[in-house]
Amino acid sequence: MCVSILLQLGETIPTDVTEDIFEHEVAEVKKSFEGKNREDLLSLPTMLDAQKLAAMQFLNHALSLSFVFKPILNPIVVFRMVKISIQYGVCNLSAFAFACYGGWLVSSPSSDFDGGHTMGRVANDLMKRLDATEVGTIIMLWGFSFISTKLIFLYFKMNP
Repeated sequence: MCVSILLQLGETIPTDVTEDIFEHEVAEVKKSFEGKNREDLLSLPTMLDAQKLAAMQFLNHALSLSFVFKPILNPIVVFRMVKISIQYGVCNLSAFAFACYGGWLVSSPSSDFDGGHTMGRVANDLMKRLDATEVGTIIMLWGFSFISTKLIFLYFKMNP
């Protein structure tokens, strides 16, 4: 259901994810970050497009559903939320999307600990900027559970 509504909102999500599709999605989201640093992300304008705001809501629902029913879609949904945020501006759910992206970055196979930490900070700072209290708990959970614990593990591994 979310997929058909997203299609009406101009967002297509693949239902069957192959390795090629996944690699393409990774390349696309990385491309959207080209030439942007943390400050650039924090100064993105507020999202005003009603269609994109609705898409972010449905992508968030799709993220919850795919976590249970089709986990391979999770990163794709997060990538889309991040790309929409960079292209059309940020909303409360953008903070959550950046936190999820940071969690993906610190995980295998990417293991980009610096990038993951940066995305966690972006998520936290966006949450404060947008007064996005409704996503605060989940951002803190993602930030600590998926990003910080990986960084703490890496620190102790490198400094026995």
